[in-house]
Amino acid sequence: MSTNPGPSVTTGSTDIGLGSPQTLGTTASSLIAFYGVTPVAQIAGAEQATITATWVSISSGFGFQTSDQIISLIAQVKMLAYVMKTLGLWKGTA
Repeated sequence: MSTNPGPSVTTGSTDIGLGSPQTLGTTASSLIAFYGVTPVAQIAGAEQATITATWVSISSGFGFQTSDQIISLIAQVKMLAYVMKTLGLWKGTA
């Protein structure tokens, strides 16, 4: 992994939130991005519903009560990856 030399010149403070809270985006339509990707509004999807999975103990470990619960969990993990890649917080490729 190579090191990030950062910008050759900085202007103003690079510290955020020292001594007071900071807000990125004031509404769901505020455009936000990190690391130079295209800014986007708040991402929403049905996959963001609460996980209602119930863990059950089985002889070989733990599992889910229904296949729908694991399908829901996988959909939420995929949504997290999509949101992080879209915002630029996770590159998503090597």
